[in-house]
Amino acid sequence: MKRSQTPHEQATDEVLMTRIAKRDKQAFDVLYNRYHKRLYGYLYRMCWQNQVIAEDLLQETFIRVFKAAKDFDPSRKFVTWLFSIGSNLVKNEYRRQSVRGEALTLDENQAWEDPNPTQAHDQGQWQVALQKALALLPESHTGVFWLRHEQQMDIKAIADILQIPEGTVKSRLFHTHRHLAKHLVSYKHILHAS
Repeated sequence: MKRSQTPHEQATDEVLMTRIAKRDKQAFDVLYNRYHKRLYGYLYRMCWQNQVIAEDLLQETFIRVFKAAKDFDPSRKFVTWLFSIGSNLVKNEYRRQSVRGEALTLDENQAWEDPNPTQAHDQGQWQVALQKALALLPESHTGVFWLRHEQQMDIKAIADILQIPEGTVKSRLFHTHRHLAKHLVSYKHILHAS
């Protein structure tokens, strides 16, 4: 038997944000539960699967949502605003890492080996190969890729989140897809299936 939803759980994101602006903790909890896994997945991928950094950025994103609730424009989609905050924090982390001489990318000296095509059905190998191929691209391209393919966002939402023109989103997707097709030849059957 399914439990019935509370009024908070039935509320739209925008209504919840209005309640959060009035410091309604229950509304915040509902919104957090609605989006934390999805946002974490994006942050995790953007931070090259660094769990500690992704968790820190997730926490910081929701802290900023809570603090800026009064400034939220209800005519905007909440999810776009949420991912904009997370995306900006990722950019800040890249800058911070770059200033400290660290890198969030995979080691460029690490050998990139294309696995045997007979093992191409192994989803784990596919994920590793995909991560390595994406590591060769700039963060601006991987962000567009993950928002489009993992988060299933449309071009306009991605443009709003990253604060770039829609044409730039399309161009980055095109170049990313071309790059992946070149580097993941052994997985052509998977690329065409998705």
